[in-house]
Amino acid sequence: MQSSQRNTSRRNDYSSLSTMVTSYVGNNNGNMPTKIVKTWLNANGTDPDGEDYTETTVINCTSSSDCKVSSAPARNSNQVYVLTAATCNNGAIAFKKGKRNFVVYGYIENGANTDGTYCLASNA
Repeated sequence: MQSSQRNTSRRNDYSSLSTMVTSYVGNNNGNMPTKIVKTWLNANGTDPDGEDYTETTVINCTSSSDCKVSSAPARNSNQVYVLTAATCNNGAIAFKKGKRNFVVYGYIENGANTDGTYCLASNA
């Protein structure tokens, strides 16, 4: 599979995850899930390389200083993050107060030897 096809697949997975989180929040009185289930990304829970996505906890931002992940997803990472009270600012995670604001943050390929990340805001 070509890089652009894998990126399209990842973006679709991240969009599916965003939809599932939005649905969860809507069905649970505005409360965010505490854990992201890998099958929320797609039916198999696998990334475009066939590796299982990593199930992860939701990171709750309370200010600009803590609205970040411990380490950005590395090349070919199957780790995806969901951060609450957040938005995307030029591809980076930024604090945005609000119970229903969240971002999906994961790996995307930039080129042959470079790593990249993708930030998708629920409030975009």
